[in-house]
Amino acid sequence: MLMAGYVTHIVQIETALSSKKIRLIMKGLVEEGFPDNKRSRASRSSKTLMCNQVTKLHASMLMSIYRKYGGEEVFSSIDITALAYAYKTYISIFKREDLSLNMIPNDGLFEISDAWFLAKELRCREAMFLQCKQCHCTYFSTVHEGRYISCPFCSERKLALRRKNARNDDDFEPVVDFLPDEAPSEMGKVLAQ
Repeated sequence: MLMAGYVTHIVQIETALSSKKIRLIMKGLVEEGFPDNKRSRASRSSKTLMCNQVTKLHASMLMSIYRKYGGEEVFSSIDITALAYAYKTYISIFKREDLSLNMIPNDGLFEISDAWFLAKELRCREAMFLQCKQCHCTYFSTVHEGRYISCPFCSERKLALRRKNARNDDDFEPVVDFLPDEAPSEMGKVLAQ
């Protein structure tokens, strides 16, 4: 967990080790040549993590992937293995150079510790998945959001269309269609599951 980038507080909760013991383990790993990935010490919640439409979009994608890997058990416990796989998948979506997600800004990428805090809120029933009545995509929402943010998929599509009109770029073609006329897009189908 330390090498994956979790903050000490989370490792302490998940392993029941003391913070002193965790620091000693990390020191030993660094001495053995493992990189010391400096992590933020801050414990964040959805109130600070999901502060705008972009971060809500990222949270929805990450937590939908987590739910896909972890199944319905993610509502009753935090599955660290499923969370790790979901985070790797989430990060790989934005690291692929051949995939131009020009509708989804990647300036709001979460850290693995952020994913754990969102999963904790889901387990504590302070977060839920809602289904948009317009595009039928499932998105992540919490009771601690600083302000109500509706479906991030519909909002991103509307913003992308506004950017297109502002640029008058005839070649602009969104790679992912979040608001189809008839059937949900492939991304919508994956996230709706």
